[in-house]
Amino acid sequence: MTNFYAKRTLVVDTNDYNQPPNGKNRVKQWSSLLASGETDLKNADAAIIKVTNWEMK
Repeated sequence: MTNFYAKRTLVVDTNDYNQPPNGKNRVKQWSSLLASGETDLKNADAAIIKVTNWEMK
C-alpha cells in the first residue's frame, strides 16, 4: 500500500475533481491510517479524527 500511495501522490491533483492540495492531503490521511494500523472499519470515526481536522457531526 505504501508503494501505491507514493505513486498516487504523483497524480492525485491532476483533474477537476482533485484540486490541489486536496488529493495529496487525502493520500497523507490514508497513509497515516495505515501507519497507525487502522486497516478496518471498527471504530472508524475515532481513527478518522486522529488523521484529519474534520469535525464529525
